Amino acid sequence: MASSATTAAVRVLPNNKVYRQLFDAQVQLNDAYNKVRSNQLSKPVEIRTHPDATPLVKHIRDSGVSGALNLSQRKWMKSLPYESTVENPVLLKQQQFEEKLQSDAYVELENIKKEVFNLPDTIAAPASSQGNNVTERLAASRQLKFEQLWNEFFENIAQINQDITSLDNDSFTNAYEQLDQLLPPRLESIQEYCQTIEELELERIRKIRELFKLYSDRLYNTYHLSDVETASLLEKQADELNSQVLENRRIYTELEARLLTGETDRVHRYRLQMQEYQNKWRDATWLIHKQEFNSKLKISQTKLESNLIEACRPVADEIDGKRRMLIEHINTLNKFVPPSTTRDNVQKWYQQGQTILNEIIDKKDTLLEKANDVVKYEILFLINEAQCVKKKVLEAQIYDQEQAVIIIARDIEPLIEDRKLFLEHFLTNKMQSVYNEFISHMQQVLNKLHKFIQTPAQLWDDHQLHLEHVTAQLQDMMRDARKPHDSQNEKKLTKLDSTLDEMRSASNETVLTRLLRSAYDQLDEIKASYGQFYELEHIIVNKYAGMIADEVQRYKNEIISCFKRGASSIYHTTSRTQTVYELPRLNFRIAQLDQPSSQTKSVSYENTSPSMENRTEESPYRSSLEDDNWDGVDGDRSSKQDEQQQTQTFLTEVKDQSSFMSWTQTPFIRSFQMKDNLAEIIMNTICRAFLEHNDEWKDETIKRADAVMFSKHDELDKEMDFQLHLHEPRRVRIEMDIHNVRAAELVMHDERVERHIRGVQETLEQTDADYRRMLNEFAKSIVHYKDDIFGLEQVFVDATTSGRLLSLQDRLQKQRDLFMENVRVSLRNFRKRFDDSMQYLRQANSKFRQSFKMFSDGGNFSREEIEIHRKKLEKVALQIDKAETAILKEMEKLEKKQLEEATKIMNQFQERQVSYFSFYYYISN
Repeated sequence: MASSATTAAVRVLPNNKVYRQLFDAQVQLNDAYNKVRSNQLSKPVEIRTHPDATPLVKHIRDSGVSGALNLSQRKWMKSLPYESTVENPVLLKQQQFEEKLQSDAYVELENIKKEVFNLPDTIAAPASSQGNNVTERLAASRQLKFEQLWNEFFENIAQINQDITSLDNDSFTNAYEQLDQLLPPRLESIQEYCQTIEELELERIRKIRELFKLYSDRLYNTYHLSDVETASLLEKQADELNSQVLENRRIYTELEARLLTGETDRVHRYRLQMQEYQNKWRDATWLIHKQEFNSKLKISQTKLESNLIEACRPVADEIDGKRRMLIEHINTLNKFVPPSTTRDNVQKWYQQGQTILNEIIDKKDTLLEKANDVVKYEILFLINEAQCVKKKVLEAQIYDQEQAVIIIARDIEPLIEDRKLFLEHFLTNKMQSVYNEFISHMQQVLNKLHKFIQTPAQLWDDHQLHLEHVTAQLQDMMRDARKPHDSQNEKKLTKLDSTLDEMRSASNETVLTRLLRSAYDQLDEIKASYGQFYELEHIIVNKYAGMIADEVQRYKNEIISCFKRGASSIYHTTSRTQTVYELPRLNFRIAQLDQPSSQTKSVSYENTSPSMENRTEESPYRSSLEDDNWDGVDGDRSSKQDEQQQTQTFLTEVKDQSSFMSWTQTPFIRSFQMKDNLAEIIMNTICRAFLEHNDEWKDETIKRADAVMFSKHDELDKEMDFQLHLHEPRRVRIEMDIHNVRAAELVMHDERVERHIRGVQETLEQTDADYRRMLNEFAKSIVHYKDDIFGLEQVFVDATTSGRLLSLQDRLQKQRDLFMENVRVSLRNFRKRFDDSMQYLRQANSKFRQSFKMFSDGGNFSREEIEIHRKKLEKVALQIDKAETAILKEMEKLEKKQLEEATKIMNQFQERQVSYFSFYYYISN
C-alpha cells in the first residue's frame, strides 16, 4: 500500500545502533503478516453470467414480508401476459442481491484499508558495512534465526493446505457434470406435464368454438330476438369464456414457473457449495506458485554500473562532438550584420541551432535507451518468470485464461512493477533529470542569444518595411493625386462619349455640326488637364528623399536606444564617422540566468508510489562548471578535476541494492557542458557591428532615393508623352469616323425613303391604268353586245311561228347572261390582281417601316429620324388606302351598271319587236 501524504515524519535512526536492527526485523515481520492476511482475505472467483440471460433464482427472503408472496410477486401473479407496467420479481430480486453483494464487498475493503493505513509497503534494510563489530554479528544471528522460523512457518501452511491441493480440476469437473445430469430429466418431466395441461386446454377451447358455431345459427333462426341483440349476447358470453381461458393459462404458467424455480434453486445451491470448495482449492494452489515467484524475485541481482558505461561510451562521444558543433554554430552570430540580419535569417539560425540541439537530445535519448536496455534485461527476466507461473496455472487448470490474467495482474505484476520503478528511480530517472538540466542550459543559451538578436533584427526588418512603406506611401500619394484627375478625366471622357453618341444618332446636319464643335472644345479641355496633373505628380516625387532621410534617422535612434539598455555602460567609436556611442555592459553569465541552488534534502522512496518522492539537489552543471576551467569561444577543455559526489539519505535501505546507493555520480557529464560567458562576447560583437553599419547605410539610402526619384520622373514624362500621343489623333478620328459617317447615313436614309415612296406611287399609277384599261374593254364589249342583239332583228322578222319566237327570246337571255359572265370574270381577275398589288404595297410599306432600327437594337436610325420617316410612310399608307377605296367603290357599281346597260339594250330590242310577238302569238292561238 502507498503511504499517505499526511503520514507523520519518521525519525531517522543511526545505522550503528542495536535497536535499529530490532526495528528492521519488526518491520519485515509486519510485512510478512500483511502478505499472509491479504491472501486469506482475497475475494473468491465470481460467476459471471450473460447480461441478457435469465438470472438464476436464489432463495432470498426479503425482510419484513409476511406470507408466501410479497406485494410485487402477488401483483405479477395477477397481471396479464405481456403487461409492460409490472416488473418480474425474479429479475428484481436478482438485481437487489447483486447490489447487496457489491455493498458488502465495498465495506469489507474499506475495513481492510483502515487496518493497514500508514504502514509502508516495503522496508529497505541498511547497507552492510565492512566492520566486524558486535552489532553486525548480532544482526546476522538474528537474521538467520528469523529465516529459519520464517521457513518453518511456510512449511506449516503448506501442510495445512496439503489435503486441498491434492485435488485437481478434473474432480471438480466430474462433480459439476453429475450435478448437471440431475436437473434436465426433472425439468423435462415438468415441461411434459405442463404441455399435457396445455393440450387439454386447447381441446376444451376447440369444443367451445364448435358449440358457438352450432348454437349461433340455431339462435338466429328462432327469431325471438333481433340479430343485433343475439350477436351482443353471444359476444358477451364469448368475452366471459375468453377471460376464463386467459385466467387458466395464467394459472398454468404460474404452476410451471414455481416447479421450474424450485428445481433450479436446489441445483443452484449445490453448485454454489461446489464452487466454494473449488475456490478454496484454487487459492491454496495459487499461494504456492506465488511463493515460488517471490523466492526467484529475491535471488535476481544485477550489476549495472560497468555494463552501463561500456554500452553508453560511444554515444557520449557523439554527444560531445554535437556540443562542439553547437558552440561553433553559436559563434556564427558574429557575422550577423545588416543586411543579412533579418528575422528570417535569425529564425533560420535559431532553427539550425535547434536542429543541432535536437540531435543532442536524440543522442541523449539514445544514451538513455542504452541504459534502459540494461535495466529492461532484468525486467524481462522477471516477466518471463511470471509467464512461466501463468503457464503452470493454466496447465494445472487452476484458473482459466481470463482468471489467470486477473490473478497475475493482482499478485505478480505489482511486484514486477515495484522492481521496475526501483531501477528506474536510481538509474534512468536520475540520468535523465541531470541530462535534461544540461540540455535546458543549452536551450537557455540558445534562447537568450535568439531573444537578444531578435530585437535588432526586428528593428532592421521594421526599417526595411518602413522603407517599403515610404515607397508605398509615395505610390499612395501619387495614387491619391491621380484619383481626382482620373475621376475628372473619366467624367470628361464620359461627356465626350455622350457627345459622340449624340453625333452618331444625330437626326440632321445642323445638330451634327453643333455636336462636332462641342467635341473639339472638350478635347482641348482634356489636353489641358493632362499638363496640370503631371506637374502635380512631379512635385510629389520630389518629397521622396526627405521621407527616406527621416526614416533612416528614426532607425538610427531606435538602434541606439536599444543598445543603451543597461545599468553600466561602455563607449564605442565607429570607424567611418568617428561617432561615439554608449553601450550597456552585458553581464549575462550562466550562473545569473539560473535559479540559486538549494541544499540537499532527505527524501523517502516507496516502490509502488514513485509520484510521492520529493528530491531536490544541486544543479548538475553548476558545480561542474565551478570546478572545471574552460577556454574562450573555442570551447577546449583544461585540466580535469574530480566532480563532487551527490548523496541522498533514505529512511530504510535494502541490502540487495547497496551497489546502486554507492553509485551517485552521473556519468558522461562533461559531454553536455558549455562556456558560461559565450553569450556576453557575442552580444557585444553584435552591438558594435550594428553601430558600424549605421554610418554606411545613410549614404546608401540617399543614393537609392535619388535613383528612385529619377526613375519616377522619367516614368511620368513617358506617361505624359504617351497620353498626348493617344490624345492628338482623336480630333481627326471624330471628324472622319463619326461626323462624316453619320452625314452619309442621313443622306442614304433620305434617298432610301424617297425611292420607296416613288415605287409605291408608280405601283398605284399602274393599278389605276389597269383599271382604266378594264373599263375601256367593258365599253367595247357593250358595243359588241349591242351590235349582236340588234343583228338578230332580221331573224325575228323571218320567224313564222310563235315557238321559234320563244326560242329567239331565250337566245336573247343567254346572250345577256354570257355577256354578264364575261364581265364578272374580268372583274374577278382584276380584283385578284388589285388585292395582291394592294397587299404587296402594304407589306412592303410595313416592312420598310420596321426596318428602321434604333442604335439600341443594332440599327443606325435615331428616334427623331425614325419619327420623320414614319410620318412620311404613314402618308404613303393613307394614299394606298385612298386609292384602294376609290377603286373598290367604283367596282361595286360597275357590275350593276353593265347589267343595266345590257338589260336596257335587250329591252330596247324587245320593244321594237313586240308587235311581231303579239301577232304570232295570236295566230298560234
